This record gives sequence, C-alpha cells and structure tokens, in this order.
Amino acid sequence: MSLRARLALAVLCLAPVTSAAVVERIVAVVGERPILLSDVQRRAKPFRARMMAAGATPQQLQQAETQLQKELVQRIVDERLEELAAEKAKVTVSREEIDGALANVASNAHLSVSDLLKEATSQGLAEADYREELRRQLLEGRLFQLRGRGRPRATDAEGRAAFEKWLKQAGNDQPVLHVALLPLRAGAEEREGVEARARTIQGRLAAGAEFCDLVKEYADDAAARASCGDRGPQPAAALLPGITKAVEGLAPGSVTAPVALGDALVFVKVVEAPRSPRFEDLRDAMLERAAQEAADKQRKAWLVELRESHYVDVRM
Repeated sequence: MSLRARLALAVLCLAPVTSAAVVERIVAVVGERPILLSDVQRRAKPFRARMMAAGATPQQLQQAETQLQKELVQRIVDERLEELAAEKAKVTVSREEIDGALANVASNAHLSVSDLLKEATSQGLAEADYREELRRQLLEGRLFQLRGRGRPRATDAEGRAAFEKWLKQAGNDQPVLHVALLPLRAGAEEREGVEARARTIQGRLAAGAEFCDLVKEYADDAAARASCGDRGPQPAAALLPGITKAVEGLAPGSVTAPVALGDALVFVKVVEAPRSPRFEDLRDAMLERAAQEAADKQRKAWLVELRESHYVDVRM
C-alpha cells in the first residue's frame, strides 16, 4: 500500500462512522509519519490559556492562533526530524533522566517538583506534555554531543551583546529585583503543619529575628540555606508572578507575609529596591542567553541538512 493510501486510511479510521464532519486532518508529513491538526492544537493550549488570562478578545485569539499554529507545525516538523536522527543513531532518553531534569528545573526555581507541575498545569501545560518537552530537550542535547558539537560557550563580549539586545527588547519595563526566599513546602496532608510553621516564623520576624537565621533553620532547600535564600538580582520575569506582586511597593529589608505558591508558603525579603538592569547583575543569565543563541544557530543549520535528506511535506 502506498504512503498516500496509508495516510488516507489513518484519517478515515479517526472519523466516527455516524458523522460526515471532518474531525481531523493532516497538516504535515515527515518521512512516513503524519502530523495531525490535533497535535498542533494540543501544543497550542498553554499559549491560548495565557492569552485568555491576559484578557484577549475572541478575534485576537483567532488571529494569534492562526499564526501560532503555522509556527508550531514547523517546530513539530523539526522535532520529528530529530526523532528520525535519534532512531538512526539509537539514541534514547530514559524516564529516570526525565525525572532528574524535572528535579533540576524545580530546584533552580526553588520549588518542589509537585509545585512546579502545578504551576505548569495552571498555565495549560499538562504534566505529560511537560515531561515530553523535557525529553525532547534531552534528546536534542544528546544528538548534538554525538555529532561532536557540544553546547557552545559564550565570551563576555557575546554576553554583553546579548545583554544590549535584551535591553532594547525589555527596556525599563523589565526591572531587576533582588529578593531572598524562605520556602516552606509540604504535601496537602501536611498543610496545617506548614501553616503553623509560617505563623511561628511571622512571630519571630515581628520579634526581630534575622531572616537569614530563619532560612537556615526552616528552609528544606540546601541551596537556600547556604545562601540565606538570596536569589541575587534577577529580571522580574524570571520570578513567579506571585512573588513579584507580593513585593510591589515594599522597601528594602521588608519581608512579605507568606505567599501561597501551590502547596508551598514562601516568605519573600526585599534585599534591594527595584532598579534598571546592569550587565554585572545579569552576567550569568546573559552568557547563557548568548550560548543558547549560538546553539540555536547550530541547530538550524543541522535541521537544514536533515530536511534535505528526508521527505517533508507541510500543508499548513
């Protein structure tokens, strides 16, 4: 049976026999694998959720989704090409590796894994989809290593160039915040205990206790205890919205009431007043940004090679 006939049969099998309505269609083909409209719509859900939360009108949603779906089709095509390259090279990613990556992301965000997944879900990204995205990132990194092209390292000059570019995009609308965090995490069954600890901490803060001493005593995150919870200067967008909202208008040295973030309660101390970004504050983040841009260029060049050696038919 030809490829065209097999694809047609696959689409027919998806349609209920009791209805003549078209419920599915192929928007692209990579090799012999079709990409369905439902694949694209599922990936667009988080973006749609964010736009709706921002108050977008139905017309704005429709216009944005039309463009977004076209971009997502191209992205999924690229991912399918990488999957084909991985199959050929016999490269896989295990569940344990995905769990490890998830734990790293949560640790960097000073959240528990469960709180991180709840935050993702609240933005329209299901746990399975989040794990799949991590798997794709790990797979891509492994393929690059296999080709002898490890992740590029950026120089200070490249970092400064990335900073200038970012500054033009963000301007003063993206202030730098310097805060310290004291997170108290627990499962739902321990919520009362967490709230009791939060009340104790509030009492001790009111009595003049040092925030750093409380972090060392109560935080369940080793990194937070070692740094007194100090996150260092960061763009406001790098922090969760609940944190940025809680510190609005507070003077340096002030500590918020506990902020609810998923199952966690977090005390936030304002270390410095919000200010305009400086490269020295964001050096590590900008070096990472420059390195990522270089890696993206390498990836695009590689994908051009893959497209030349595989059948690709985009219909959207």
